[in-house]
Amino acid sequence: MNLVVVFIGLFATLTQALRWSWKNYSPPNTPEWSKLSVTFAKFNGLPMSEKDAIKDGWTKTKSCNDRNYFKGNRYVLNGDTAVMLLFDKNGKIAGIQNGIPRSAVGNAKLPWIAEGEINVITAYFTNPQGICSGSRPASEYIGDQLLLQTGDDSSKTRAIPFKQEDLKRTKWVEGGCFLGMGRHYWYNISKDMDCKDFYPMFLLYNKKGRLTGFGWVSMGRAESSRYEHPPPNRLDWGFFQSETKPKCIPKLKDLTTQHVYLDSYPYLNLCII
Repeated sequence: MNLVVVFIGLFATLTQALRWSWKNYSPPNTPEWSKLSVTFAKFNGLPMSEKDAIKDGWTKTKSCNDRNYFKGNRYVLNGDTAVMLLFDKNGKIAGIQNGIPRSAVGNAKLPWIAEGEINVITAYFTNPQGICSGSRPASEYIGDQLLLQTGDDSSKTRAIPFKQEDLKRTKWVEGGCFLGMGRHYWYNISKDMDCKDFYPMFLLYNKKGRLTGFGWVSMGRAESSRYEHPPPNRLDWGFFQSETKPKCIPKLKDLTTQHVYLDSYPYLNLCII
């Protein structure tokens, strides 16, 4: 019984400490992303350097010396293209790709790029033009920005706002809040849209309005331990808001998603309710 009382007391003290630290926490004005992980509830950590990737069994499949539509040295683990890591010339993490089978989700549409039997989407954590040249600015963090490649060349990108407040003048639409994910934002959605036009990227912001992650979404079912398959007819709470949720979503048979986290404790992500 005494142990129970002690545990309750420790839990209450820890809760108060967390509330105090969060209340007095001042959000950064530039990214301080320190860890890369994927997949909600699993939060699988990914190697941050080329050296660690090789040590963990990742295999290089593309090189900076190749003539690719993207920038970086690409590494894949056990042939699973659901997560493909891009490292710069100096071996530091520089980007991430999702390669999903077209047999599962259909033909590519930008920002997807058709590559063999898969569709590939690419995000960078730094200006892609400095990845293979070695001119990338030195930093202790994952990167200084998030950029989505929007065309068949790495010079075609869309910058993702780091501050939630900067989304007001864009086509990003506020969605729902989910513990361990944060506040979702979806690109240019509306109630009467066709799900064939659904943008394959979503954004995640924490309680202080800072970008801490993002994710990929595809209409269809692709299999990988890195993917998530939320039931389309149960996405009312935590993902969308009723006034902008596309009416076509509940009618879908399957969805394949993947959350990509940039912070050290993604399971603690909260947002303003």
